[in-house]
Amino acid sequence: LDGSITANGQSGGANGGGAAGGSVYITTGSLSGSGTITANGNHGFTSDGGGGRITVYLSDLSNNPTNQITAGAGGDGAEVGSVLVAHNQTFVKLEKTINSFILVWVTFPPHVYQLEYTANLDPANWINAGGPIPATNYTTIVSDSIGTDRQRFYRNILLP
Repeated sequence: LDGSITANGQSGGANGGGAAGGSVYITTGSLSGSGTITANGNHGFTSDGGGGRITVYLSDLSNNPTNQITAGAGGDGAEVGSVLVAHNQTFVKLEKTINSFILVWVTFPPHVYQLEYTANLDPANWINAGGPIPATNYTTIVSDSIGTDRQRFYRNILLP
């Protein structure tokens, strides 16, 4: 990102309130460069606009761009917005064998993941498929024994 992505609110003018910041949603492999992403509120005569919302999902967390992202308030009378920069997990291989399911996904050391499954989505009863999985490489391979379940749904959680 070598420019700017903006969703800033406009000024309220002589008699109006400041507008709130808008929304920015980005999903990408990685984000680098010296540019900025903003969704700031603006100052107004009668009131100030709050900050907007920015969500960035990245597959590669090696360059965390949070110092280039703002969703600031338009003045003292407004609230700041929200910024979320999160890991966009990518499964690269899913393979069913006779008694198991093999899952391969992109990981980033030293993050830790928890693979969960459920046999039914209505209602979903998520169960840990083993314990926490520390990333020791940029891909992780897990084999899950499917037992007597006719089907399984999986989700992968990045642990704090």
